[in-house]
Amino acid sequence: MNRPAEVLGVYENEKLRAYVILQGQRPQDEDKRSQILEFAGDRRSVVGALGHLVQSRDLDALNVHVMGYDGLLCDLLSERGLEGEPAHTSGTVTLVNFPQFMERMRPHFAEILGLDEAEGLVFRKKGDQLIFGYGGDQVVAPDQGAAVELIFGTLDRREEELLAAGGRAGEALRAIFPIPGLWYGPNYV
Repeated sequence: MNRPAEVLGVYENEKLRAYVILQGQRPQDEDKRSQILEFAGDRRSVVGALGHLVQSRDLDALNVHVMGYDGLLCDLLSERGLEGEPAHTSGTVTLVNFPQFMERMRPHFAEILGLDEAEGLVFRKKGDQLIFGYGGDQVVAPDQGAAVELIFGTLDRREEELLAAGGRAGEALRAIFPIPGLWYGPNYV
């Protein structure tokens, strides 16, 4: 991401439990803020390391972007009195090949719905419309923008109108969507 960063392991009982990639602090920075660019592993270990990171780096603030699907991390932060504010994922999302993308997500859908139900999902494109089918019912996104909102979700849940009109297809999509949005950290390709 063309900026200084530090990869830090979080250990417990000499075993690696998580890692965080911390934005590097530049000497000319007057406000002592930093952000975690990426993290993975045990959420309790990540949260447990935050205080140490703030103290050891003499920071006034440390930002962590918590994805909407990461309820555990959100709960752990809230339990410690740390509050956040909703924000959209940065960047622009577009669907290059809708049917192929949905087919590649099918293993994820099978984890949630079960293999038989996931196999019953049908995805196709008709003109500008992107169609999600299940059990004879369908949810029709009028364009790619609406489909992206349906797949990745929105803060104000405006995709709910499409889901409500979709019968069994809407119910199935409510279970599998939103999928985790893309977070452009150091792992971005």
